[in-house]
Amino acid sequence: MRPSFGQHARRVGGPYLREVLGPLVGELAAAPRALEVDPARMPDDHAAGELTDNVAALADWLGRCTDALTSARSLAALPTQMRAVLAEMGRHADAAQMERGLRTALFGGYLILRFVNPAIVAPESHGLLATPPSLPARTSLKYAAKLLQAAANGSLPPEEAFVPLHETIRAAQPRIAAFLVTCADEPAAS
Repeated sequence: MRPSFGQHARRVGGPYLREVLGPLVGELAAAPRALEVDPARMPDDHAAGELTDNVAALADWLGRCTDALTSARSLAALPTQMRAVLAEMGRHADAAQMERGLRTALFGGYLILRFVNPAIVAPESHGLLATPPSLPARTSLKYAAKLLQAAANGSLPPEEAFVPLHETIRAAQPRIAAFLVTCADEPAAS
């Protein structure tokens, strides 16, 4: 049986994930409460300011995650095998005359959707945490992955609860798109 893109990325990319995203994921998992952004899901006894704080914390996290992912260190650490997969995808996208936005979404589907986000939502399964995160932490991790995916796709989450994060997502989009395109450049021979 041939491994899927996600399985391949997970097999060769573990050290990359631990180096580039491990501390950021650990930080979210260690938060004392869920960074809930949906007022309907907030317990009644929580202050309205907590919602604002949660939005700010997720916005800050997405900014720092974008910094970490798009850094020169991240590009250098990305396994050559994964860059080769992205380069091959790029060749096929070029042959199909794929529009730039779709091309970037294709790269983001492989790198972010099938590689980075599974590690964010299940960090214990990817070696980023020694033990499973708490249920409140899983909420924060799920939201973080949703924001990162939106930034990689060039989209915005349609739910009302995420509207306060749209500007942060928009700010991350061009940087993540440029990083994905750079990752798909032909990797240096190793």
